[in-house]
Amino acid sequence: MNGFWYFFGLYPSYLFHLFCLRTRVYFEDHTRQNRKLRGKALILANHKSPLDGLVVMHKYPFRRIYYVQANFFKDKLKFLAPFIRISGGILVDREAYSFDFFEESKQLLHKNRLVLLFPEGRFAFEYEPVRFKYSYIALALQSGAPIVPIASDCNYGFSKQTHILIGNSIDLRRYATPDNLTKEAMVEINELVYQRFIRLYYLLKKRVHQNFRDTFEAGTPIEGDMLRVPTDGGFRYGVYISDAELVQYGDTEVHTLSLRDFCGDQAPQRRVFARRVRRHKRATEDVVKYARFCIGQKTLADEEYTARDFANRIVFM
Repeated sequence: MNGFWYFFGLYPSYLFHLFCLRTRVYFEDHTRQNRKLRGKALILANHKSPLDGLVVMHKYPFRRIYYVQANFFKDKLKFLAPFIRISGGILVDREAYSFDFFEESKQLLHKNRLVLLFPEGRFAFEYEPVRFKYSYIALALQSGAPIVPIASDCNYGFSKQTHILIGNSIDLRRYATPDNLTKEAMVEINELVYQRFIRLYYLLKKRVHQNFRDTFEAGTPIEGDMLRVPTDGGFRYGVYISDAELVQYGDTEVHTLSLRDFCGDQAPQRRVFARRVRRHKRATEDVVKYARFCIGQKTLADEEYTARDFANRIVFM
């Protein structure tokens, strides 16, 4: 009966979806793996809004998706708890440090159901997905469910468009079994999955931004500008903060250098934003904060992601 009310409530929500949750879906590669989900799967997604789960549910309208939800209704708004359960919510009692949600999720996965988990464990208002908690590792291994990563830009609002990138499945049984899962193995697996997810998030941003037209012109750079200088093989890109501080995507990590060192003998070119593109640009203060946030990050060992893509990610939302 709960399944009836789940779909009864889901389909009318598409009216809301049309105006505030318009979604464009990308896939990790041309095989479009996980376009349809068959059998059990543990879906991992980044978490920035209460609407995150609804976007995933709308992508798979013919499968019921259960989602892990913190129990904010234990003391106040208790009347909402039954509705959360009907909608597929698996409530977590954080104050009691209860692991009932783990057993409930595992039983659902053993029944070939879909479970959505937000491994950050909270709303993450940082610029990028934050480090994952570890519970999903044991859940995936004990249930034998593949992990389906879904990265989202959480761009919700009237007349806006949300973008999600659905990654290829990850089978953690390649790296460990429930019987030999040590703390060291969990740390290693968590880092592997997190880096895989971060790569998906960066590729999602690249897919969104690659349709924006590049227009550069010579001029004096100002704070928050995206700059480029010509090189023998094309262009070198960076984000300008001051003459003494320019953030660049290097060979091994994101680092800073001076404008003089960045340009060499060449004159810098600053990006000019057309009106259609300007509304996607971050505020100057936000560009500077995000650029500094990235300093010291390891660069991806991926030729598909370039310094230009990094600069776009910093400058655009």
